[in-house]
Amino acid sequence: MNKSNPHNTMYNKEKKASQGGFPANKKLLYTMITILIMAVIFIHSAMPADLSSRESGLISGFLADYLHLNPEVASFLIRKCAHFTEYMILGISLLFTMGEYLTSNGAFSRPLILSSWGIGTFYAVTDEIHQLFSPGRSCEFRDMCIDCAGVLTGILLICIYRKMKAGNAGS
Repeated sequence: MNKSNPHNTMYNKEKKASQGGFPANKKLLYTMITILIMAVIFIHSAMPADLSSRESGLISGFLADYLHLNPEVASFLIRKCAHFTEYMILGISLLFTMGEYLTSNGAFSRPLILSSWGIGTFYAVTDEIHQLFSPGRSCEFRDMCIDCAGVLTGILLICIYRKMKAGNAGS
């Protein structure tokens, strides 16, 4: 391959990366980030209930004192917000990762959105089932729904952001 050819996309990606730009292999980077997020979720789900309660108890105790909430209500809110947030982050990551696999121009299409949400939903269901094998933990349908809503919210936030950004670029 002729490196001086301006249409040589591999050379242009390597050149951009060597100049401090975005890494040349976004597909690998996004895949690794998504796997890392999934691993963090898996590790949290594998925690025994008492350890998980201690971890969230620090934040919920502060929230209960600060907002004058019942400690059980604060704990419930923190746990459910944590579920939603970690899966929202997974949804964002899956959208970018799947975008590298399914599109060549970075356009967000219905198949891209549905496949990203489908993978995130599948992971949420299997993660809840995984919790059955962690001491003191349970598989909750409500948590599956919260997780799936988190994935979808992350995906939709990025889609809305890109649509707004494209609209502002045209003005």
